[in-house]
Amino acid sequence: STACRVGELLHMRKSDVFLDGTHPHAVVRGKGGKVRVVYLTEATVRHLRSHIDEFCRFEGDGHLFWSRNEV
Repeated sequence: STACRVGELLHMRKSDVFLDGTHPHAVVRGKGGKVRVVYLTEATVRHLRSHIDEFCRFEGDGHLFWSRNEV
């Protein structure tokens, strides 16, 4: 469980995710601009790596996820 809202996930950027090291985590910006750290499980890290390899090959700091609907 990531404890993140869909809107928070859709606003995450590549630079918000830290998959290496002993404590993989993501920086999440929530309601009211509050920032918090969400620690990631090994399974989540594997899925995120796969997603980034397949869908986020772009240069720079773009969004990790997309939606046809605005959030």
